[in-house]
Amino acid sequence: MLSSQFNFDIPASYAGKSCTLEFMFPTQDQLETSAYETSGGSKFEIGYLSGVADKQTTYATAPKMAHSFGEFDLKPGHSTIIAKRPDCPAGKAVSFWMSPVGDSCINYFQDYNPCPIGLYVKAS
Repeated sequence: MLSSQFNFDIPASYAGKSCTLEFMFPTQDQLETSAYETSGGSKFEIGYLSGVADKQTTYATAPKMAHSFGEFDLKPGHSTIIAKRPDCPAGKAVSFWMSPVGDSCINYFQDYNPCPIGLYVKAS
């Protein structure tokens, strides 16, 4: 089982805004140079970590999950809202954990070309 940690540096300009954590999962034909492969199921647990990962972080030293947002069915062609927060943690770094449920697997490559794929924090 492989899991992933995601760090986000929330810009100070997000102060006073609400934040949404979203997993964007376009279909393969919507991507220009990004790509993905899936296997097994499509369920993943996603949660907020108690600290921020750094270059030396390993599975054994990773911050513990402070709060699980639950299990989500992530399927191509859909964007899934994971969590909403009325106040962005502006000017801070935050980390999230994504772990497969059962035999679920997503392996993706992300770059700057359209269409976005993966976990994102959006402010509004």
